[in-house]
Amino acid sequence: MRLPFVRFNSFLLLLLCVGSCIVRNKDILNSRMVNSEITIDGDLSDWPENLMSVTIIDREIDQGDNIRILSDNEVICKSLWNYQFLFMAFQVKDSNLIAYQKDNDHPRLYLDDMIEILIDPQQDATELWLPDDLIYHINLLNTVKDDRGTMKGERDVAWDGKAKYAIKMKGTLNDDSDVDEGYVLEVAIPWSEIGIQPVGGTKMGFNFANGDNDGIGRQLFDWMGAWPMRTPSQFGTLHLIAAARPTGSVN
Repeated sequence: MRLPFVRFNSFLLLLLCVGSCIVRNKDILNSRMVNSEITIDGDLSDWPENLMSVTIIDREIDQGDNIRILSDNEVICKSLWNYQFLFMAFQVKDSNLIAYQKDNDHPRLYLDDMIEILIDPQQDATELWLPDDLIYHINLLNTVKDDRGTMKGERDVAWDGKAKYAIKMKGTLNDDSDVDEGYVLEVAIPWSEIGIQPVGGTKMGFNFANGDNDGIGRQLFDWMGAWPMRTPSQFGTLHLIAAARPTGSVN
């Protein structure tokens, strides 16, 4: 049985932690309203400190309760918002950075190292991929594969999103001779695309996944353990938290 690390019980968590242990959140990520300017450049120095975050790693438990590492990546996800954009940041520890696809919507982009972002804006939490639902796959070459749902629950692959995004890597791409540190992906998705007017207290369905390819085959693991991945009923919740003075812009 394959499960995301966030669903392990406290005993297994204790066994796997050495030294200080990161708390893994279960199914809610708070997104704080930002009053300062956010530049989409892969540098998070302009993000406030002490934001709530979700951390995921990939493990598998077999029938003998043995634990096997599938991907050695660790992903931290956090979020901000203003009246123009929903901001997402993903800090990924990855020892081998791999990506080849340079064409948007390439059918094999999912085989690269990448982040997958899934949003159910109306939080209708159905089994179907409906018109309000949207997905972004973004690889290390800033190449995107995106789509929305349809009334029939199918993928509208012709849809092209307007999100701004930037990757900053620590390491060398497609070079197996060294050990890399990882990368940061910073994303700004316009609310006009998401289709709601944000206010404090707004809740949306949300999930994210990490694709890791270290040359031994692709691994994909997500926050909520959703399967199939486009199943909003299995998503977690993104909760918008208001600020005193709702301002801010994006560059």
